[in-house]
Amino acid sequence: MSVKLVNISKIFKDPDHPRKQIVAVENANLEINEGEMVSLLGPSGCGKTTILRIISGFENPNTGEVWISGEMINDKPPNKRDTAMVFQSYAIFPHLSVGQNIGFGLELKGAKPPEVKREVEKIMATMNLTELYNRRPDQLSGGQQQRVALARSIINKPSVLLFDEPLSNLDAKLREQMRLEIRRIQQSFGITSIYVTHDQAEAMTVSDRIVVMNEGRIMQIGARGNSGAILA
Repeated sequence: MSVKLVNISKIFKDPDHPRKQIVAVENANLEINEGEMVSLLGPSGCGKTTILRIISGFENPNTGEVWISGEMINDKPPNKRDTAMVFQSYAIFPHLSVGQNIGFGLELKGAKPPEVKREVEKIMATMNLTELYNRRPDQLSGGQQQRVALARSIINKPSVLLFDEPLSNLDAKLREQMRLEIRRIQQSFGITSIYVTHDQAEAMTVSDRIVVMNEGRIMQIGARGNSGAILA
């Protein structure tokens, strides 16, 4: 499903100086096509995570419109938006097995146990997690935990998948492996995806297009070139 941001701005109060304001996002306009993977690239504090939170409904814009699949969703709460978020911290439930973690969202929606088990086994096979069905989260490597978090988000078949710096807690070698894995999984499911990162190499690996941000503004939008350059 497509995503469209129209004149999005977000202003926060400065907690240290109540009379001052912090412009987190300024007049952002962006259109993401169905099935596309787009990265928001920029330094900390440039507004990229704020945009992700506005799309998911965890933040409300001061001005502008958020559209998904031709519907303006500004007034919809997060649980009514057809989006799913993959966080830095994985947010895996420690008391549940891998299979139970992945199937948790389907259970909340009222799916019956045989359906949950069938869907969980299917997605675990796609993501090379089959042998981990009964494992506990504390028995998993960082890369395995990240795949479990991703599977739990995808199993609900969201229209839009949102990644908030999902690899920042992994070591360099594992990050390189997981970049390719995330791209493979995103393409195999064809889910429209938005990926937040400050790592240019990461953005180049996973994206169809890259949105460069600085100080709350979108500075450049372009396709990933074969040479690693951003082609506007």
